[in-house]
Amino acid sequence: MRGQSLSHLAHSRQRSIQTVRTQAKSLLAKTGVGSQLDLVRLFAAITLSTPEIAAPASSQPNDPTPAGSLSLTLPDKRQIQVDVYGHPTGHPVIFLHNMFSGTVMSPPVVEALKRHRIKLICPWRAGFAMSTAYPSKPSSPEQAFASDLEFVLDAFGVEKTIVVGHMSAAVYAAATAALLPDRVNNALAIAGFPPFLNREYIHRLPAWPRLYAYTARYFPKALSLLVRGTFGLLIDNRPEVLFDNLYASAPVDRKAISSASVRTLFLSDFRRAFQQGTGSYEYDAALAASDWSVWLRKLAPRTMTFVHGMQDPVTPFDLVAEIATMRAELEIVPIDNAGQLVLHQAPDRIASLIADLVG
Repeated sequence: MRGQSLSHLAHSRQRSIQTVRTQAKSLLAKTGVGSQLDLVRLFAAITLSTPEIAAPASSQPNDPTPAGSLSLTLPDKRQIQVDVYGHPTGHPVIFLHNMFSGTVMSPPVVEALKRHRIKLICPWRAGFAMSTAYPSKPSSPEQAFASDLEFVLDAFGVEKTIVVGHMSAAVYAAATAALLPDRVNNALAIAGFPPFLNREYIHRLPAWPRLYAYTARYFPKALSLLVRGTFGLLIDNRPEVLFDNLYASAPVDRKAISSASVRTLFLSDFRRAFQQGTGSYEYDAALAASDWSVWLRKLAPRTMTFVHGMQDPVTPFDLVAEIATMRAELEIVPIDNAGQLVLHQAPDRIASLIADLVG
């Protein structure tokens, strides 16, 4: 990044020029870029997207425990926060939160759930909101969460149900359905991130999500820096930077997020999600950017349904549709005139799909 030549680097590091060339080729191969200039651009992008602000380690939500929220004590004495929305005596359905948006349910979504007699049970994963973080990173976050989820099902007296993953939580929906076949009938993803089968699929993402996905998959140690930059923007009440980058090409999403009341709802939920910092987000980002199709294979012969807005600017519909053609276990339901915020743009359609799966 300082413009030094390979020969200069070899001399300063007391290595042969052949060794430094080999190291440079290795860096290009590992990062998937085509030249040293592209490599510098990649790290420059990380730097530019991380503002020079003092990002706090955690947030302070205005309402950490909203109505319908409760805390359960797990067998290992950890706490798990569970939010409940919808019809109080409706069909119980597990809803798994995204990394950023948490369990937020806008009033139209709540009304649609009530009309279709659905009660969403929304457990926060370890390290998010008030759910106790794991003492150390589990070897398989998916299996660790499946164990927690089974406890939640028992606590609510739910014998068998379906699991819905929102956006990045698609991987958890697939994993829990595969790991708990006696408790989970079907898996559904709303605006879900599909398993990225190879680097080519990540490259087809728009700039902002592509930067996160590349970093999570190939530079996990740099992810903390990147996340803290975005985290700091939102805590510093500058959400327009994130929203403008995500939804610049999606009028339907810009419209959905344009009102002050909706932004306040999302920001409040964001602050709840990150009360304990960004550590658990980094686990989830790495999973979301991976090829997690192993859970789809273990789910077979059952299938997983992806409900996706045709104008999604974060995970393009054509990319999800293409991956679906390669995975027999993945079905896709397109929603017209909707983007990444399809849950809030077509709540009645989605509630109807969930009700159909519940049976």
